[in-house]
Amino acid sequence: MKVVRKIQATNELFHWMIGSVDEREELEAKRPQLARYVWQVMKETDSRECRNCHGSNFMLTKTQQPKAKAMHELGIAWDMTCIDCHKGIPHSLPRNFNKEAEMDALHDRMEKE
Repeated sequence: MKVVRKIQATNELFHWMIGSVDEREELEAKRPQLARYVWQVMKETDSRECRNCHGSNFMLTKTQQPKAKAMHELGIAWDMTCIDCHKGIPHSLPRNFNKEAEMDALHDRMEKE
């Protein structure tokens, strides 16, 4: 799987080299589309990049703050992945990203399951 990610990264470098997005404004305009793509890939791979170091089997929920412990235990119970809650890490969120709407949608999805 790391090979696939390395190939994707090479493609990203190629687009950087040819100047697909060469102005800050262009990047900001494209950021929501790019973010949705990355979030979808992370969802499909169960946040593989995060879980290399932060897998649920490595998290000691008993040592976490009460709110973090509760949320992580729910995430594990509901078979969620890191990106469901942790968008914007490590890259900044797109402008006008509505965290409350995102959490409402997540809540609605959980109620349906």
